[in-house]
Amino acid sequence: MPRIISESARIARYVKIGENVIIKDNVEIGENTIIANNVLIEKGTRIGKNCFIEDNTILGNNPESIDKVPPLILEDNVRIGANVVIYAGAKLMGNVIIDDLSTIGELTTVEQNSYVAIGAFIGSNVSIGKWVRIGARTYISSHSVINDYCEIGANVKFSEELAKSYYEANDIISTIVEDNCKIGDNTLILRGVKIGRKVVVLEGSRVIFDLDANKIYKGDPATEFYDLS
Repeated sequence: MPRIISESARIARYVKIGENVIIKDNVEIGENTIIANNVLIEKGTRIGKNCFIEDNTILGNNPESIDKVPPLILEDNVRIGANVVIYAGAKLMGNVIIDDLSTIGELTTVEQNSYVAIGAFIGSNVSIGKWVRIGARTYISSHSVINDYCEIGANVKFSEELAKSYYEANDIISTIVEDNCKIGDNTLILRGVKIGRKVVVLEGSRVIFDLDANKIYKGDPATEFYDLS
């Protein structure tokens, strides 16, 4: 199938577009961006300068759960891997990298210089700060907040299951990881817990209640192992 590019799309100089690409109405693409093969860019999507979109990726996928959302925004120097789906309403800031086979949900923000590894799933309305690393095949549930300079290991799951202390709550409940935390591989974190600044959670732990700052935790359930203060 040949390239299909809407007449209303605004494509800057030196943009390279591969085969079988569909670019819908009112898309904007900045200078020196490369769009590989078999890419679908939904209407209104805004892509900055010097971006690279690899094969078989969908940008601005329309979420079924929301009638009206703002367009997807990719700022300058963003790299998107192959077979990635990024929903409308998401915003990826400068120098973000999303690796192959990952999903970014609607209305999710990923701030500057953050990296999402292969096969990760980031739900809707998630906030990811600056210089965050999300490991391979990690699952981040909707409405989670991960602040700056955090490292989330591989196969970590931010569960949809509520922590016991939040069972009676009716509002939207966020899981919060504060600045400079490190979460080990294969950790399970129940929804609604808050992990304080500079916390380390060791591999294979299960976090079911809030964790105080400046400590190392391990086990099932995760309990204090060492005080860093």
